[in-house]
Amino acid sequence: MGLNVAAAVDLVQKWIPIRSGRRPRLRQRSPHSIARLLAMLSLTIAAGCLLSSCGGGNGGSTTVTNVTISPTSITVPLNTQTTFTAVVNLSNSTVSTTTTVTWEVNGVSGGDLGTIGSIAASPDNQLEGIYTAPGTVPSQTISGVTQVGQVAITAVTTQTTTTKGQSTTGTVTSNTAIVTVGAGSGLTVSPTTPTVPAGATQQFTALLNGLTDTNATWTVTPSSPASTYGSIGSSGLYTAPLSPPPGGMVTITATDPAATQPATSTVTISYSDHSLSGPYAFSYTGNDSQGFLAVAGSFVADGNGRMVSGVEDVSSFLTGVKTVEINSGSSTYVIGADGRGTANIVTNLGQSTWDFVMTTTGHAQITRMDATANGGGTIDEQSLAALSNNVSVLTGPYVFNLLGADTSFHPLGLAGKFTANGSGTIPASASIIDVNDDGIASAAGIKTSDTSLSGTYEFDPVFTGTGRGLLTLASTSTGATAREYAFYAVNSPASGGDTDLVARLHLIEIDSLAFVAGDMFAAPSGATALTAGTYVFTGGGQVPAGAYAAGGAFVSSGSG
Repeated sequence: MGLNVAAAVDLVQKWIPIRSGRRPRLRQRSPHSIARLLAMLSLTIAAGCLLSSCGGGNGGSTTVTNVTISPTSITVPLNTQTTFTAVVNLSNSTVSTTTTVTWEVNGVSGGDLGTIGSIAASPDNQLEGIYTAPGTVPSQTISGVTQVGQVAITAVTTQTTTTKGQSTTGTVTSNTAIVTVGAGSGLTVSPTTPTVPAGATQQFTALLNGLTDTNATWTVTPSSPASTYGSIGSSGLYTAPLSPPPGGMVTITATDPAATQPATSTVTISYSDHSLSGPYAFSYTGNDSQGFLAVAGSFVADGNGRMVSGVEDVSSFLTGVKTVEINSGSSTYVIGADGRGTANIVTNLGQSTWDFVMTTTGHAQITRMDATANGGGTIDEQSLAALSNNVSVLTGPYVFNLLGADTSFHPLGLAGKFTANGSGTIPASASIIDVNDDGIASAAGIKTSDTSLSGTYEFDPVFTGTGRGLLTLASTSTGATAREYAFYAVNSPASGGDTDLVARLHLIEIDSLAFVAGDMFAAPSGATALTAGTYVFTGGGQVPAGAYAAGGAFVSSGSG
């Protein structure tokens, strides 16, 4: 080479020409600069040794004496990475070189990711080896010895020495670093305990030893029906039901044959605006500034806090009888996570405010809460049969009850039974009505067991698809003029029976002959006694001293 290490050091320390102005000037470098230049010069010398005669006992020659890697032992979870660093040392110099090394796992260059893990040089530094552990605990037999859970990492560098015109190639192998491959975290699901609003979606991810597992299969427990517990797709996207299921929670499970056991996530379902979505009928009674108030109607909620259509009938001493549309542009609602909600209902009569509590997506208890009136009642989901506009969905025996006041503001109650023929007619046969018009104050007001009841019914041709209809009933007890009621069909039988029939309807009188409202229910055919069992009941009304309410329970023998 014509220049040994000692001479190079002396040159660096004493004379380094730099340019300053027009003439060269010599200055002494700082120790830091000297070290950096020494490293560069040492590499030049080492590279030169591979091409020319640097051996032969020359005291100034530089060769690779050893390669050391660190750390020498480490535990790495499955499917995770760690970095090893190699230092190449030269003879006659303590300065490390950037000589290229080859990384090995169990003597295999680059390793094998599927069995023992792989290792590759860092793209930023050839002396850094990035080891990636396999997905399963390795088991390798080397020289007749079985290694379970451990692998060996080494770094190897190659150098060529030329002496008197003959080249010799050799390798220098580093020390051995032992890697213990841990069991890893196994199969997990993320997130682990989310709260998902009703009707919303949540993306779940399966992780196998910390890496995304696209082979996982997904299930929901309980699983059926999906309308109650929600559903999950093959990608892990969960869609919550429209209201919290029994217990308020479901379990999401990910399964993979490569995992020792499945992983789960516990999901809490909360109420949201989605819990009120679709067509609903409502009814409530109470008082305004002049006395008795009854309201019944229906609306369609969009599941996002807005009522897109609706109609209601109002009967009160203050406004009289009115049929009005619900303003779809400004009637809104909001539901909290616990199922409590508030609605602002706007019609041409003004705005009313409801507070309500969802019990399911199909039912809510409602309280009128504003300065102009109060009242209480229910919101109930309407079935498809309720919206059919075909009178055949009202067929068979029905019972009804109505409560309110007469035109003299005296308390009035009616209850009865009739049979609808499915074609819009209510014949007088098999019908009965009982009337109590302020009867406690005047016995003449009590009229019972009147079998003259008859009438007609039809769905409203103006407000089609709302479940609104018109019912007329005439009887000796109610006077010569037939009474007219608006009804709002609610739903089909809850279980069993003919789901094409309507089992419940809200009623409200709309002829100004009385101010009453109530409900109508499908009745069992041929029933002569209550089925044996325990029953609870509530009731209320007016007595001369004022309002009263009652509630209780009784046991039926089943035989009358």
